[in-house]
Amino acid sequence: MAGYIGNKAVGLNVTTGNILGNVAAGGDVSVGDDLTVTDDAAIGGNLDVDGIVGIGIANVTAANNLHILGNDTTPSAHILLQSDDTANATAKISLFARTSDNSNKVAFIENAAGNLTLDSATGVIDFDDETVNFGRIENASSDFKIESRVQ
Repeated sequence: MAGYIGNKAVGLNVTTGNILGNVAAGGDVSVGDDLTVTDDAAIGGNLDVDGIVGIGIANVTAANNLHILGNDTTPSAHILLQSDDTANATAKISLFARTSDNSNKVAFIENAAGNLTLDSATGVIDFDDETVNFGRIENASSDFKIESRVQ
């Protein structure tokens, strides 16, 4: 990390160590290996993660959520999954729900070249308006069934 003390440029380069207390950097900070934060972290700007990485949210409570909240200047919230520019690349969301017998039931939402696929483990896709189930698409014994669920 580089900076100034008075008008003299200084640099900090350590291979191991601890910093106890607050740290302020007036410019960019680059970490060449793992970075572990053991307490709260605040990011005032954008967080960009580059490279082949994974981002995990630890299972710390029973109510695990990824909560993206808009604000007064940007009221909308979006999650963007963008595939690589290679041929036949897809963007996919996998939804796992654990059943009482401790097995996972998986549903997928996938975009492949603009074609949207909804894939249900049970062959049933329900359409709800809050708590009212008003429609269903179902694979019923290999028959394609579209059902209105309200009168």
